Amino acid sequence: MDAPRAITVAARLRPFTPRELELQDEVSIIQMPKPGVVLLLCKRQPDVYARQFIFDHTFWSFDKRTSSLDDPPTFIKSDLPPFADQVTVYRTLAFPLLQRSLEGYNTCLFAYGVTSSGKTYSITGPPENPGIIPRLVDDLFREVGARQSAEVDYSVELSYFEIYSERIRDLLSSEKGGPNGLLVREHPVTGPYVEGLSRIGVRSSTDVLGWLRTGSRQRTVACTEFNEASSRSHTIFTLYLTRRTVANYPFGGMIESVYTSRINIVDLAGSERQEPGKNFDDRLAESCQINKSLFTLGKVISQLSQKGNHPVRSDFCPASEPRPKRNGSPIAVEFATPSRAATPRRQGYVSYRDSVLTWLLKDSLGGNSMTAMLATISPSSLHFDQTLATLNYVKKAQSIVNSAMINEDPRGRVIRQLMTEVARLRAAAATKAEPGSPQAFELARLRELLVLREREVIELSRALKEPTYQQFSKETGSTSLSRSDDRKPTVPPHSDVPHHCVNRSTSPIRNTIMDLSHSTVSTPLARPRSLCADAEPLCMLNNSVQVQPNVRATHTQTTDVWICSADDYQELVTKTAQLRSRLDDVVEDKRKLKRCLDEAQFRNQMYEKIISKIVHSLTDRTIRMEVLSKPVVLSPGPNSTKTNEAEIKKD
Repeated sequence: MDAPRAITVAARLRPFTPRELELQDEVSIIQMPKPGVVLLLCKRQPDVYARQFIFDHTFWSFDKRTSSLDDPPTFIKSDLPPFADQVTVYRTLAFPLLQRSLEGYNTCLFAYGVTSSGKTYSITGPPENPGIIPRLVDDLFREVGARQSAEVDYSVELSYFEIYSERIRDLLSSEKGGPNGLLVREHPVTGPYVEGLSRIGVRSSTDVLGWLRTGSRQRTVACTEFNEASSRSHTIFTLYLTRRTVANYPFGGMIESVYTSRINIVDLAGSERQEPGKNFDDRLAESCQINKSLFTLGKVISQLSQKGNHPVRSDFCPASEPRPKRNGSPIAVEFATPSRAATPRRQGYVSYRDSVLTWLLKDSLGGNSMTAMLATISPSSLHFDQTLATLNYVKKAQSIVNSAMINEDPRGRVIRQLMTEVARLRAAAATKAEPGSPQAFELARLRELLVLREREVIELSRALKEPTYQQFSKETGSTSLSRSDDRKPTVPPHSDVPHHCVNRSTSPIRNTIMDLSHSTVSTPLARPRSLCADAEPLCMLNNSVQVQPNVRATHTQTTDVWICSADDYQELVTKTAQLRSRLDDVVEDKRKLKRCLDEAQFRNQMYEKIISKIVHSLTDRTIRMEVLSKPVVLSPGPNSTKTNEAEIKKD
């Protein structure tokens, strides 16, 4: 896990609108004398600034041309910062988030500001001057095409919905989702999610932009006093990235590591100040709901900023030029679970559930995400109070600290760690030693441990795959598996034939996969494997991974996708922990038995030496006794021989 990072905050100044110019409001109340510095001028005294704000980035999009010498001396040509176009905003603020998402981090980008301040223009933009989302999608598929190989496979999915009057509506589906909209649930592991939300698989930037245009046409907009097409709802556009990396087993098998991440791009509805005495109508009711939601978001930001108001690193979107630094020192961080990593001073209650918006974006605000916030402000003095409120709003957000981490499948990580240990044991067991030496006994122990580890990896892989591929195939009537097509997504405008989608209703978010039968300009992605991005089971068959080749074709037939539910996934995690605990006990018992065996062998050798000495001593003693007990025969001399012969003759 990386060090905790503060939310990156940027401010962008738009030019005057035709209505503001008609009211002869031609003097800007905003100045940006230095990178990262915003000066808010007084309405009645343009040469005196009321407040100064320091942010991570500032974008001067007021006007490419400067004022003439006959204009009021509010601006000096040499003091004007360089003009920031759509490309500058994207490359500075959004492109670093894309790079982090490709590494496996969750990222989020907010656009906040008063109505008609340029939020939607910065996020989507017109076709002739696209904004953040079109440019990010183009770079995403360009990076994926460059990184994809036979060992690395990427899959991309998207979802698009709006929050209107605290009700969620799927913008990629023709169904309304009931009178109260879609419901928000919270999973104990993955966190909040929208039940029944469509999740579309895409292969190129053309597909993404087609779905984006389809969803944008279904957004709730209305004509207001300051904007002819004002957004009356919050919209959340999400890209889901899944990276699967295949590696070889040291003893012939294969393993698949799965990394998941998501990119949230949030276009908040503009805050509006209502005039007193105005009749209550639909626009006023919508404004009340918008302001209520934004008030809850501001309350959450205030609560988080009070509990974690220490400056930390926010250099994933580094400033292009030196800017004033915030005083303070980094704080120590105590990490919890991956989805709930937090700082020690964040134990207080945070009002996430007071609003649907804050509940769904819980991870993006003080959780497992790298977050950036773009504040769009107006140069008009008519919006002085709203501009001041916006700057104060995002200034508080600058104090929020997130603890992001790479989202890797824990099962693949466990097996990969076991394989690393197996490789180490193999290298240690490959050395040679003399028979009977202590090194020989140690090598024997290492070989036994190596066999045990290899057997554990095989058993763990089998335990992980059997519930997914064998048990589920038999229990076709189980509620954890279904193949229903009860929701029909809206067909993109560039498609000739309606796409057939398969509903993944067992995952927290309903997923759909399209059959993209049309040709695209960008390089298409390979066909995603038949695995759920939320459950992420290991794709292992007979202790190996079945690798699908990278088919770079634009026409692919739709197939059913079988996945496991979150409960089954939790059961697999529990079984994995039990197997690891059992393995540790077995290894400890094996170590004790090995130690006893070594001691017994040592004593046996000592006893053999003692017995050998005793036998040798007894043998020597027996030989000596046999020599002493044998009779001695003396050889006769020549005189005795003659005497004996004479005696014989006498006889």
